[in-house]
Amino acid sequence: MYRPPEWLIEVTTQTAQLKVSPSFRLGEFAPADEGGRHFIALDPRLVQFLEALRVAVQAESDKERPIRILRAYISPAQRKRLEKAGVIYAEFSRYQYGDAAAIVADGDGDGRIDDLDGDGAITSRDADWLADLCAETQSKLQMFGGIGVARSRKDPALPDTPYVDIDLRGVQQRW
Repeated sequence: MYRPPEWLIEVTTQTAQLKVSPSFRLGEFAPADEGGRHFIALDPRLVQFLEALRVAVQAESDKERPIRILRAYISPAQRKRLEKAGVIYAEFSRYQYGDAAAIVADGDGDGRIDDLDGDGAITSRDADWLADLCAETQSKLQMFGGIGVARSRKDPALPDTPYVDIDLRGVQQRW
């Protein structure tokens, strides 16, 4: 179905702090519950896309709203653990290929999406706003993939907030 990741990157306590771009560290793409030494797939296009999205969000916003990665790489073993806990990811989820992330724009650092549409409330409409900007950014960069809005938490390890799932599978898809 998909080609396997071209490489795996070792993540340790030390390497997790390495900057992979001006705004992101390697550890932000690694599963928080793995701990210790482990390996992740990380497609450089994902990092490039998230940097461009950060710039786009800033251009549309009246204040600093960094992109926060809620979840990125998921190993096949972690996907199975999540499935046993009732959190279902597709068997060939793009999270396993290193080109997907669950994200929010989070200016106040609370781990939840900000009021991006300016209506005074934090709702799934804010995630819709971010998803639309993701689509614009994918088009601008010619890095196409999937974009979906999670209107409620499906994974107990994630904050209780609407968020956007994005991937760079090569073809446009919206859910």
